[in-house]
Amino acid sequence: MGVVSLSNGEFRLPVDVRLIWGKLGDGCRPHPLICHALDTAEVAYQLFDLCLGPYLRNRLEAALEPLGDAREWAARLAGLHDLGKCSPTFQGLRADVAKTLLPESDHAAIDRLREGPRSSGARTDVAHGLISALYVRKLLVKWGASAETAEAIGAALGAHHGYVPGPADLRQVSYKRGAIGGETWATRVEALADELCRLRRTPEGEPSAADWARVMMDGPAELALAALTSVSDWVASDRKEVAHAGAGVDLTAYAAGVAATEQPKVKSLGWEACTVPEDTSFGSLFPQSSERRDLQTRLEQLVASLHDPVGGLRAGRHHLDDQEHVLGAGGREVDGLRPTDDDVRTAVAHRSLGREGVDRHVMAHEGNPAG
Repeated sequence: MGVVSLSNGEFRLPVDVRLIWGKLGDGCRPHPLICHALDTAEVAYQLFDLCLGPYLRNRLEAALEPLGDAREWAARLAGLHDLGKCSPTFQGLRADVAKTLLPESDHAAIDRLREGPRSSGARTDVAHGLISALYVRKLLVKWGASAETAEAIGAALGAHHGYVPGPADLRQVSYKRGAIGGETWATRVEALADELCRLRRTPEGEPSAADWARVMMDGPAELALAALTSVSDWVASDRKEVAHAGAGVDLTAYAAGVAATEQPKVKSLGWEACTVPEDTSFGSLFPQSSERRDLQTRLEQLVASLHDPVGGLRAGRHHLDDQEHVLGAGGREVDGLRPTDDDVRTAVAHRSLGREGVDRHVMAHEGNPAG
């Protein structure tokens, strides 16, 4: 049971986080959202070295290092991915169950979903991933994270169903007050997050006591967290209704046993940690291939000559117009000019990042060739 202060700071009310359902089958026995959060966090902890390659794992570790145990914090964040289910719009998907768990004061908000216009079989709830992103952003700012960091982490967690929410999505969702709920629901969200952190076996302390101000998420770190969260949610959701914990679950006992429940699921995947071979040539990576195309040979030669991709971008930065002209026919000769290796590198960077993207990327690494 979580304890959350009211906005006026004068009272502290107990919040029974077990009453918010997270998973339901066709029956009426719920798997509380806090239990699904614990399941997902445990899977994420176990998958950290298996799901992420060395580069993405290192970027995520570097981003979360100011918090302490980066692997544990990545697991905790993954566990928060479904906070959006703590809302009237989602709980109303099974109002018959939600109204038996939550007080009567919540029933009107839950019933609004059923009363709205809908076609046969269509869902009218607001996507819980979007609400999760909004909740996480607000929560992390309250814990001390910058708005930029909070938005990046919120988007990564909210994307666990494949859609990455942007600022416009969050603005639109924030206007749907009836779907999100008021202060009562906000206190439950905070209680869920606090309870997840309290029940995790690693004593990292209060979330708000961590050094969130120094957490900075770059693109690879955000991608790593999104991937880890999505896969962990998928694995943790492999649970039959008969194994749902129920609203009367002893959370301390459940948390103590969650590793024993989730580890076999991870083991059944048969995954091994990714290691990067020293020899990354085509022949080494694909020894079974008896033939290679000229393009594959050419790319292998180009990659072998690259020791500082940023340096390559910097060298070509002031010649983009010329290189575009040279490569205007997809890399073939134009006006008697044949593209050089530098031309190809610059064109690839320009094609993937755009002119402004190349400039930003180069400027961000000026004076830091190893960046």
